[in-house]
Amino acid sequence: MVEYGGKRILFDTGNNPSVLERNVKAKHVDLSKLDFVVMSHRHGDHVGGLSYVLKVNPRVKIYAPKEGFGVFGGDLPSAFYRKDLSLPPEQRYYNGAPPEVMRFGSAWPDANFELVDKDAEIAPGIHLIALVSDKPGTLELREPSLAINTPDGMVIVVGCSHPGLDRIVVAGG
Repeated sequence: MVEYGGKRILFDTGNNPSVLERNVKAKHVDLSKLDFVVMSHRHGDHVGGLSYVLKVNPRVKIYAPKEGFGVFGGDLPSAFYRKDLSLPPEQRYYNGAPPEVMRFGSAWPDANFELVDKDAEIAPGIHLIALVSDKPGTLELREPSLAINTPDGMVIVVGCSHPGLDRIVVAGG
């Protein structure tokens, strides 16, 4: 939980909704008063508590990495799949008339996701650094980090730093 500049931000939700519930109650944190949530990446130990957050605050804005197919939802241009023009239209996807952009569902279909694929200022002085891992084992994993400009310098909040802490710090400026 980060509170800065009048904003209340939850960064990741942990591994387990019951543990998150117990911890926020023990610390007297009211998740219904969150301004937004930042999900660093799709791994279960970072998203596991999201169901509890949504139970308490179902419309909270959630910034999450944009991926073609992912637990947070996504979209791809319809050009991503092969179209066999030798088939009659009724035997093709979408009867031969696919949408320009194909949207894919989320594990949390009613959640208020904003999918991130580039750096963005999400509140005054509060930024997301959007990087993609080039490391074996997490190759192509998107992982936004949170960067906050403070009078004492930039504070960077990271998940696992799969893209590399060195790259995150350089991108944070």
